[in-house]
Amino acid sequence: MRGKDLLEKLELADEKYIQAANMPVKKKKTRKFFKAAAIILAVGGISLLIHTNYTNINISTGENFSKYSSLNELLAYLGENENHENELMGTKSLSANVSGVDTGSVMYNEYRYRFGRHDGNRTYYEFLQIFNLKEGKLVNTVELEPFHDYPTIFVYQNKLILAGGNSQTAVNIYSLDNPENPVLEHRYIQNGAFDTAFISDDKLYIFTSDGMCACGFSSKSNPDDYKPSATLDEKEIEWTDDEITIIGEPERVFYNAVSVMDLNNTEILQKRAFYGDIQDMYIDKDIIMFHTQSSFDYYDKPKIDTFDMSDNFSHISQITINALSVTRIHDIKKIGTSYKIIAQTYYQTGFSLTRGYLGTSEIVAISADIQTGNYYSKKYIFDYIPTNADNFVREIIWNENTATLSVERRGLYIDNTTYGLSVTFNDNSISFEKTEPPQTQTQTNYLIGRSQTFEYDGKKFYIDYQKNTLETVP
Repeated sequence: MRGKDLLEKLELADEKYIQAANMPVKKKKTRKFFKAAAIILAVGGISLLIHTNYTNINISTGENFSKYSSLNELLAYLGENENHENELMGTKSLSANVSGVDTGSVMYNEYRYRFGRHDGNRTYYEFLQIFNLKEGKLVNTVELEPFHDYPTIFVYQNKLILAGGNSQTAVNIYSLDNPENPVLEHRYIQNGAFDTAFISDDKLYIFTSDGMCACGFSSKSNPDDYKPSATLDEKEIEWTDDEITIIGEPERVFYNAVSVMDLNNTEILQKRAFYGDIQDMYIDKDIIMFHTQSSFDYYDKPKIDTFDMSDNFSHISQITINALSVTRIHDIKKIGTSYKIIAQTYYQTGFSLTRGYLGTSEIVAISADIQTGNYYSKKYIFDYIPTNADNFVREIIWNENTATLSVERRGLYIDNTTYGLSVTFNDNSISFEKTEPPQTQTQTNYLIGRSQTFEYDGKKFYIDYQKNTLETVP
């Protein structure tokens, strides 16, 4: 890849960057940068040790995580200054990562539940199939109101719960007093795309995301129109100003909304909407963390804000990755009291008359304590120079404290190749090792496909969902 092509891929093909790339490096400016960074750390958070033998990244934590005290203040600013992305003029789903909680189940006693849909012959409907494993047959098919997406299925005590949707999220709660004929008892609707849901301590957590254009406040003059909306059994649920949190300095109207439902009496206990330049969210039991970063400024520093859902969504800390290059976070996992962060950096290293601008890509692994910010880090370098190749992290699979990455390497003069890289977090150290790429993982919290084989009560079963048949397998 030639230099300009690389800049275009990184969305930096601007004349000012090209001119700047031809200028020699000035050490005085570098010293000024670190002096400014030191002042910012001293004022805004806790100053941390920089591990110069590993990487040029440093991390800070601080409590001043928001510029705006209310949604009205944010909207007043965005009414004049909002950047625009077409996908954020409507709903947008986040790729939520959930660990340490129940993310789905499909069994109740000897019954197995499966969501299905039919959209042929000019007809469209969605349904729930119920299989009795002891009798070895399909016992009922229940037609559903459309989810327009594959929902997550929960079986919790004597309740069957379906949660999903791609523009509006629905939660259906059925009684399983008669397991072969579930009865719909409650329906909760929350606007926005369905992100994820899980059950913990008799509570159902529901996450949705939504975005819209402020457009100078021309289309919606009422600030309440920019809040989430929800209904429980067709009764409106108010979203108050106290249930709004602004993260950082958002460049657009985009929020992630969280509702917590008590499953014993089917009522909403608490809810919160987080507004910000949210790229991803990560959930671990009572902890929710948001990765925020500008979609318009490629050099914007990624931040990780952590909130305690058990303490009315109170803010715990903010971690900022202050690299001297373009930085993107690929994944975050909480282990103990620390975040294990897999990131990638890109920076220019030189210029070649035959190849254009040359750059280097690094995989950066960071372990950072959530509250203190103490950290250690290490980098693994990919070099563009020999082949003009680009490296793309396609998938990350965790096994305890080891992350296995699938990295695709492609370029103008090489065949596309995919290889694996394992990153192991030890006590105060990190190690890299080349390995086989991880196998693609499939979601198991809902059932998609024409057939499935599984085990129950010491027996193996095979279901053909097209023929609606269930058989035992020797």
